[in-house]
Amino acid sequence: IGSTSVPGLAGKPVIDILCLVTTPDHEVLYVPALEEVGYRLRARLPGHRMLQRPDPVNVHVLAPEDQQVRDYRDLRRHLSEDADDRALYAATKRHLAQQEWPDMIDYSAAKTEVLSAILRRSRER
Repeated sequence: IGSTSVPGLAGKPVIDILCLVTTPDHEVLYVPALEEVGYRLRARLPGHRMLQRPDPVNVHVLAPEDQQVRDYRDLRRHLSEDADDRALYAATKRHLAQQEWPDMIDYSAAKTEVLSAILRRSRER
């Protein structure tokens, strides 16, 4: 679901995987199995968990009906089709990558304004 899933988009060498479960808050149902294969729980947000392995692969756990699922998919589709927005997002990411971030959540939050505008344009099409 991340930048590496969009052909032609610059991205960090990180693979982001979307995993859909009925109840992300019930970690006991899936976190132990992911920990057995090397993942560690890195972020706990309401209805969203993010686990990470050092290879680096991130797994984002959400419920199928979560709005973020639609956002991830719409964003990936739009960026695959729209060269201007793909270039805008790449430039934004390059600019932000030059800064120090105390946490990956802070880096993600810094992209929110640009991503929201791109999603708006995607849905207007």
